[in-house]
Amino acid sequence: PAFVALTPHAQMIYIRILQEYKGELFTGNSVICPYSTLVKKGYRRNTIAKSIRMLVHFGFITYEEGGLEHQPNIYHFSEEWKKIWTKEDVDAAMKAFNEEQELKKLAAKQKRAIANEEPNASAYG
Repeated sequence: PAFVALTPHAQMIYIRILQEYKGELFTGNSVICPYSTLVKKGYRRNTIAKSIRMLVHFGFITYEEGGLEHQPNIYHFSEEWKKIWTKEDVDAAMKAFNEEQELKKLAAKQKRAIANEEPNASAYG
């Protein structure tokens, strides 16, 4: 049920991440898959980010951000998705994902509004 509930993009990005996995002997439960690898496969950066968030919410992966030095994220496979068995489980995961999406949209809108504000003339005078 969990995999079927993912968007087609999230399904394909999960498969691409799996393809980058070198095996437990070499990397444990981790895989490095730079955005550039996914971009080369034809995905937009926004689609990649949204799909990764969905994979996290549905329990397929966790990840460590690469940091400020433009290092790639390190993904860890999770088996939390196995706990999503019912329609209610799918609905709860989708609700959490959609709520996060709305918060991100609101934050981006507020950031744009702040960036577009005119400086207060009295504050500089």
